[in-house]
Amino acid sequence: MREATVTAKGSIDKLITRGETLELLVDKSETFGDQAKAFKKSSKTLQSKLWWDNARMVGKVGALVLALLLVYAFLHCGWRLCVQR
Repeated sequence: MREATVTAKGSIDKLITRGETLELLVDKSETFGDQAKAFKKSSKTLQSKLWWDNARMVGKVGALVLALLLVYAFLHCGWRLCVQR
């Protein structure tokens, strides 16, 4: 009888320890899920910011190319922009 009581108490202690471990795992998985959602949101924000930075840079380069073409046209053809008389 005594051995059965000791074995039962040992089993109960193991179950309690296992339950605590499971609770820790559940808490960690919830934290991980929250961090994943935050990462997804911040990555979307960063992607949008980088897209707009790229769009602004393309616009600036396009304006520069247009300005250089106009300067070339003015220097090559004069102020009348190569209009035939």
